[in-house]
Amino acid sequence: MISNQTVTVFGAYARTDVFFQRPREQHDDARVVEAIDRARAYAEAGADGLFAPGLADSTLIARLAEASPLPLNIMVGDATPPVRALAEDGVARVSRGPALTSW
Repeated sequence: MISNQTVTVFGAYARTDVFFQRPREQHDDARVVEAIDRARAYAEAGADGLFAPGLADSTLIARLAEASPLPLNIMVGDATPPVRALAEDGVARVSRGPALTSW
């Protein structure tokens, strides 16, 4: 049997900009806690995922991925770990953001 049906899946990713509010060198556990609090609120509101652009520290990414009730999406760039390492840290999705460079 052949089907011509197309399945389209949409997701609502809630964005937190807590990591854009300070330079990367000042990202710390307090920022992660703030992002986790927001992720919980977003999950209660029905979001499907958490987008945390600006976060680049592997240890903090892993903490956020582990504690978030939502799958974590990270914006990759020159300062972030490689995609494979992000996956190992629990990141569910990556975005290129405004960058137009190749992988």
